[in-house]
Amino acid sequence: MRRILIALCSIGLVLTSIAGEAQVYKWKDANGVTQYGEKPPEGQVARSVDVGRESGVTRDATSGGDCVSIRCQYERLRNDRMIEEAERRAERESVAKRAAQQPAARGMTFDVFARIDRGMTEGEVILRAGPPDYEATDAYRMGKTWFYYPTSSDPFTTTITMRGGRVFELDRVRKF
Repeated sequence: MRRILIALCSIGLVLTSIAGEAQVYKWKDANGVTQYGEKPPEGQVARSVDVGRESGVTRDATSGGDCVSIRCQYERLRNDRMIEEAERRAERESVAKRAAQQPAARGMTFDVFARIDRGMTEGEVILRAGPPDYEATDAYRMGKTWFYYPTSSDPFTTTITMRGGRVFELDRVRKF
């Protein structure tokens, strides 16, 4: 009796899972990896994929057709890979373009450094030394730090710490 009850329960579970097939979605995550799931994340473009249980056939709802043959599945996989490679190539090109647009370090010569004093305003420093090569903000101390990187003619890194819009600390260190 117990075996019959277990068999009936398992048959019921199988029938329930076949009858209640959930919709499956396909999307690409932030790293460009294809993901599948029952719910796509908010803000992501996802395609609806109908997964048929019979004979392992997968149908893509956006293409509208069954892909049963191996050749058809190969073509679909190849097209997906080509699209992914094109997206990766475009991303690499945009990163390279952004890197090329960043200006080279201007640095700060000693005679300019010697004319900067504590208490000067940010505007005075920018007039004398120009904008910094890098700027970091410190929310804890409510200030910011400007960095002037070394160049081939001047191997020193100059660091200027600002608080309240005025020079708080100056530092110049030789980088080898």
